[in-house]
Amino acid sequence: MRSRRPHLKLVAIALLAAGIACGTGSPVPAPTAPPGPLPDVRGLPRAETLVLLGFEPTRSEHIDPAAPGGTAAGYKGLLFGGLVRFTPDLKIAPELAADWSVSDDGLVYTFALDPDAAFSDGAAITADDVIYSWTRALDDDNGYGDNAYLDDIEGAAALAAGETDVLSGVSAVDARTLEVRLRAPNTYFLGKLTFPTAYVVQRANVESGSDWYQSPVSSGPYRLREIAPYDAVTLERHDGYPHAPAIRYVVYLTNEGGSSLSMFENGTLDWVGLWDDDAELIRDPAHRLHAQLNSVTSLCTWYLALNTREPGLADPNVREALALSIDRDLLFATLIDGDDRRATTILPPAMPGFEPRPEPDFDPEAARAALARSGIAPETLTVRLSVAGSSNDVGQLLGAVAQGWRETLGISVTAQVLDWYDYGDAVRRYTTDVTDAGWCADYPDAQNFLDPIAHSAGSYNNLGYRDAEVDAWLDAARAEPDPATRLTLYRQVEARLLDDHVLIPLSHSAYATVVNPRVNGYVLTPFDVKLIPWLSLQP
Repeated sequence: MRSRRPHLKLVAIALLAAGIACGTGSPVPAPTAPPGPLPDVRGLPRAETLVLLGFEPTRSEHIDPAAPGGTAAGYKGLLFGGLVRFTPDLKIAPELAADWSVSDDGLVYTFALDPDAAFSDGAAITADDVIYSWTRALDDDNGYGDNAYLDDIEGAAALAAGETDVLSGVSAVDARTLEVRLRAPNTYFLGKLTFPTAYVVQRANVESGSDWYQSPVSSGPYRLREIAPYDAVTLERHDGYPHAPAIRYVVYLTNEGGSSLSMFENGTLDWVGLWDDDAELIRDPAHRLHAQLNSVTSLCTWYLALNTREPGLADPNVREALALSIDRDLLFATLIDGDDRRATTILPPAMPGFEPRPEPDFDPEAARAALARSGIAPETLTVRLSVAGSSNDVGQLLGAVAQGWRETLGISVTAQVLDWYDYGDAVRRYTTDVTDAGWCADYPDAQNFLDPIAHSAGSYNNLGYRDAEVDAWLDAARAEPDPATRLTLYRQVEARLLDDHVLIPLSHSAYATVVNPRVNGYVLTPFDVKLIPWLSLQP
């Protein structure tokens, strides 16, 4: 549910550049380690130090968990903690909360904070710290404002709208006990709390000045030891974290030249994510690292979203004509990486509720017949396509999709390139018919996919799609306690979006990685979790 860069290839690049990759949940086979002991790194014993590629945090949003951007697998997740976290096998586990209970009606969660939970300056973490952190994150001046991670809490909407400065749904029973009241019951609330927006910061630290993020007081598994400009970011184990990690130091190299894969092979890096040329090379069975290649379909979907409110595309026959005019063979040959999976569904294969559907045909004759049923003359129809990224992305997309629409249907297609960092807002500012979009899950629940993009009030429903029946199904699914019934409702939503050609799925992206054998416990997961605190290093 986090703000996505719409093009999934770019999403993956952002993740892999930080040394983070997604995968199957299986241990990763690793290449042969270089002979002899590894040298110390930045003055730290390599036997106690995990070394990855990273970036220099030069802005507050790179560190501040209340600010948009970043995931549990990056700096925010290592420096700060929430009440709960995911295990590598995607189970909810305690983090700063030792335990919790839920009322019979599903509306009240009571969290008992771990008695050992402390900030990195030694101060105990209390229920008031959680309340302050969530209130701050819901304040539009500091954090997300009205966000999809905390919006289930009673009073969150009023706080985000500036109607109050108090989050009415949370209260401190005592210093170590937090009570949270929801506006309606749901079964995925704990999953939302694993995202950085719900992490705990120290008020005195945050309010010490605008540059507080350069010296953050940690609540997570690591504390910031040093930011060496144009060199490295070094984290050190935070012993006040209730689940102190086995690895003492984590060093992110921020200014290394040369190939990341070469640095992995010579022992400089402990794992690297693979992309584009490197991944393509290692897919060759003859490559020396082929046996160590792992690739898996992530919890991401790249799709085209069609604006049902615009003249022309309001007609389902026109939308069907566009869907039938996409040559997926050409699309995959020119735009999508070899391990990416051709998508026929909105929900990715690893998502609960996934049901395969047959791939739509590329059928020019049927496409022209559908357009004819609309009564719209091809020469009068112009489709405006909004894409994100570089002009090269536009050229590829036009070649694979837009040109097919022109040639098959005889319509006009125009393209506009929008800023991928501000894509959602840009789509709402500029009139468009079709957008190039993507969505990646933050927790493994179909609600995390379908609510944001299909509900009329969804946080990523950029084209203002509205269907009263879809809203009703999604509203019912939020509170439905029976898993089978919930999944049935979500399948109904997905079928409606696909059958009406509101969304045209194109691909589910794949990630790949290789890892040094000295790293114990490394697993691939289909979305970002706090993996490093679960790992250890061989001597």
